[in-house]
Amino acid sequence: MYFRHVMTGFGAYFYITWGLWLRHCLNDKHDEYKVVWPSILSLPVVIRAENAPPNAIPSGFSKKML
Repeated sequence: MYFRHVMTGFGAYFYITWGLWLRHCLNDKHDEYKVVWPSILSLPVVIRAENAPPNAIPSGFSKKML
């Protein structure tokens, strides 16, 4: 019973994170922000490019493209 609540929470987090990233892309500020998603088992984060760690995904790319 609680598993579906946890999964709903994860789904909402991914939807909000994707919405933030999409908003930056549509406002043509995608170069100022990066998506940091170190592994599939962690949660993605959208941060400013100046604060991004060296292993951050470049804007407009996926891990498969790197």
